[in-house]
Amino acid sequence: KFTSASTTDELLAARGGTLKLYDSYITDVGNSWGYFTYYGASQYGIDSTVIINKTTFDRAARDQMILTPNMDLEDVKINRINSQTTDNYGVQFESTVSLSLNNVQIYHQTGSGAGIVASLGMSTSTSITIEDSILSNNVTDVIVSENGKGVNLINTTWNRTYDWNYEGSWDGTTQINESYGYLPKFVDTAGSPVDGVEIKAFDIFGNAQFTQTSNAQGEIPEQFVPTWQVERTTSGTSTTDFNPYTATIKKYGKKFIKEAKTFAAKTIETKQLENDLFTKLTEGEAQALTGITYTAPTKVTWADAATTTVSGGSITLENTPITQSEFFGLFNDATKALIPSSDYSVNYSTGVITFVSGYDGVTVRAVYSYGGSIRLTNGTAELSVDQLYAYMRLQKADVFTTVNGIDYMLYVDLIIGDADNYGSLVSPDKNISFASGYTYSFESLGGYVDLGGLVVGGGTGGGGLPLNIFASTGSFYYPGEEVAVFASVLDSNGEAVSATVNVYFYKPDGSSLTSMLATEQLTGFFKATTTLATSTPLGIYAVRILATYQGNEVQTNLAFKVLQAPTEYPPIVEVGAPALVKTDTNFVIPAFVKSQSGVPIDCDSNALLTVRNLISQSYELENVQMSN
Repeated sequence: KFTSASTTDELLAARGGTLKLYDSYITDVGNSWGYFTYYGASQYGIDSTVIINKTTFDRAARDQMILTPNMDLEDVKINRINSQTTDNYGVQFESTVSLSLNNVQIYHQTGSGAGIVASLGMSTSTSITIEDSILSNNVTDVIVSENGKGVNLINTTWNRTYDWNYEGSWDGTTQINESYGYLPKFVDTAGSPVDGVEIKAFDIFGNAQFTQTSNAQGEIPEQFVPTWQVERTTSGTSTTDFNPYTATIKKYGKKFIKEAKTFAAKTIETKQLENDLFTKLTEGEAQALTGITYTAPTKVTWADAATTTVSGGSITLENTPITQSEFFGLFNDATKALIPSSDYSVNYSTGVITFVSGYDGVTVRAVYSYGGSIRLTNGTAELSVDQLYAYMRLQKADVFTTVNGIDYMLYVDLIIGDADNYGSLVSPDKNISFASGYTYSFESLGGYVDLGGLVVGGGTGGGGLPLNIFASTGSFYYPGEEVAVFASVLDSNGEAVSATVNVYFYKPDGSSLTSMLATEQLTGFFKATTTLATSTPLGIYAVRILATYQGNEVQTNLAFKVLQAPTEYPPIVEVGAPALVKTDTNFVIPAFVKSQSGVPIDCDSNALLTVRNLISQSYELENVQMSN
């Protein structure tokens, strides 16, 4: 016990020696609660060493002034700092200490002063770090000083009461930073640890605060997540709240997780990862895939974002199309406040954002991503949608998704081919829809796509492009047979147009087989045929179809196989259909079955008819039995 008699009492002074307090209780039974001073080299030529562990100061001192960097405070409680005659401080740092303060509890600081003070005597641009501590029932929790003499609070409970210390006018930039620890563990559905799990945490501004990968125990090192900050500069004071966060958790072969998180205390949790039933390839098989180039959308970060003032109820972003699978946020630039999504609508194609009333004159900062593509240059080695999906999961990308393994959504452009290579994507039982503003295209050598359906921009296959083409041919032919190619050409309104359509056939080695001008059967519908020689090489043949109309150009690509002819030919089937059919009118599609010599024969099984709509890429009839 100490007994103080005046407001200037120095109850305890460490002047260059070593002071150690363990498992102690210290109090002042006097009337002024004096102060403790731990001196450093600038006062006595040598730094004191002070180690205080598992000690309680209860109404013991009005100030504990630290002038030495050799200070170790751990499991220390400072209570009832309530001298009525002068300022009250829990711990006042006049020197930058070399260690963090751990499990320090400071209660009931009254009057002027604060629980923790980073004073002017500290080195410029240095901070005191307080971990796993409590600051409570204080008039002021923290005071920091100009020229970067701040405080970092980690896993510390406090009331966010603070003040600033400076001489004359404020100089420099100083922060009080709050953060909390995050310790996730990743397990599978059986509870076993999962290694190689990537976790990222994005703050409210879309900035990645950390990226980690789990170890063999399914764990990552503790991450200290920034949650709040107050900063003072010569321009003024601003606060920043980094909550809520978006956490993404990704592992090949597992369902990706994206969830919102608010950190207000140290968080320890277990995350269970389910198998992704739509990933059909092993990780090794996915790594072996070639001919796929993924260009991720370009991010516009908070720091990069240009500001725009709302006028006439809208703004227009500089970059399009906007990627809907990635982070998107609009902020009031003056306050850093996130603008509620209910207050605006977005045209992802044009970048026009329309606000509800009341936003004119507000300066907006937009954080988003734009562009991005998947380019296929795999040649005639057919790539399936399952393979493409596996490859994109391997990239940990969110731009290619499915909910049922049949219907897929693509949030970037799909480009087929380049100057040196064909591209192909073949999965007749799969459908791909494109997010608004994105589409598919064929470039340079192009290639071919054979899917159950392609839907662009939320509409049908026309996609609103200036010129659109849809084509088909048989899946295989024998040497000596006639190959027929059909194409439909539409404008941006989906109307059939009389374009010029050129068709180019290529052999398996890439050399030209033949080319021709397609014949228009009726407006917008074209046909081109060529007869294969009996000596035609076996293999996969490519067909390039190029249409031009009123200065616009579009192309698509197909493929077919030439197979070895069987020793006994199957029956010859000739299908007839009218060239033009009026709507709401019955018509007949006959089929004539003949032997190789041309003699009519009966089928020994049912004849099935399929009619495919080349414009919508859907089936009007599929495997419907014909009558005899």
